[in-house]
Amino acid sequence: MTQVLSLQREALVHELESPASLMRGMSAVKTHYRPYVCPLHAVLEQIPPEARVYDIGCGSGSFLYLIRRLRSAIRAQGHDVSAEAIAAGQQLAKIEPSISVSLRGADYVPDLSDVDVVTMIDVLHHIPRREQAGFVGRIVSKMRVGSRIVILDIDAARRWRAWANQIHDLVLAREWVNPRTAASTMRLLQDAGIQAEIPRLYSTLWYGHYLISGIKTKN
Repeated sequence: MTQVLSLQREALVHELESPASLMRGMSAVKTHYRPYVCPLHAVLEQIPPEARVYDIGCGSGSFLYLIRRLRSAIRAQGHDVSAEAIAAGQQLAKIEPSISVSLRGADYVPDLSDVDVVTMIDVLHHIPRREQAGFVGRIVSKMRVGSRIVILDIDAARRWRAWANQIHDLVLAREWVNPRTAASTMRLLQDAGIQAEIPRLYSTLWYGHYLISGIKTKN
């Protein structure tokens, strides 16, 4: 299994070489090597072919690029709070014009009524703990019944990995983050109206992630 995951990550790193070459500095490095620190392959498995996808906290758009290339997504949109990341993401339009990214505030939630899959990758732990339930609730309220949400985030239950990520975010983002356990995030989604599947756990380098995927079943 470890060898299979390694090959998947290598393939995604290779896939991201072209978009990273259009960027500069840390944006290029983060885009190119992101699959080594974040199990993007696990999120890709949740995306059906030719889906309409919205990525909340899309960063430089690396995941949007992957779903266009590997899942033939018919629409790949997202937003992020970082002007630097969005500037890098807009470079992807040079090779994938169907990708659309925008700069938005931290509390922004778009209309998701015509989206098939909403993704949120390494975003939830950056939101203040007291605001997380409300933020996820607003996202789900904008989704249509039958659409899917996929959350990939840092697992607070694996403490040494969570602390390693805490140090990472303090150094690179200068931010104290607020990870949750997989079980508490699952309850949060269920309370918002999502029929959530059993969480899946992943480890990459010193990072520990959980992935929770689920369908909105009612308004």
